[in-house]
Amino acid sequence: MNTALSWGVMFTFTVATGITKMSILLFYTRFYTERSAFKIGVWITFALSTLWTLAFVIVVLTQCTPLSAYWLLDSEQKEATGACIRGTGPLVIYIVCCNKLYKATEKKKS
Repeated sequence: MNTALSWGVMFTFTVATGITKMSILLFYTRFYTERSAFKIGVWITFALSTLWTLAFVIVVLTQCTPLSAYWLLDSEQKEATGACIRGTGPLVIYIVCCNKLYKATEKKKS
């Protein structure tokens, strides 16, 4: 896959996913007009989703310094000087998730 296309897909996916989450949460607020614990939870989740989206947009935009270094990652031209951060996010999420599941099953056993 072309690296420029790959970068564009990452950026678009990150923004589209974040906007979709926020849109669904705003849709929930229309049904719960009275002040309730659910509505407060929706607004807290909205704030967290917004921060999460902004954080990932920043990661996508700054994963290579300069940005042109990303275009030359897989090319045979190694003239670009710069550094790129390789993603370890899914691995970290997997480890945290497995740790929580392990602890939960240990509590049930005892």
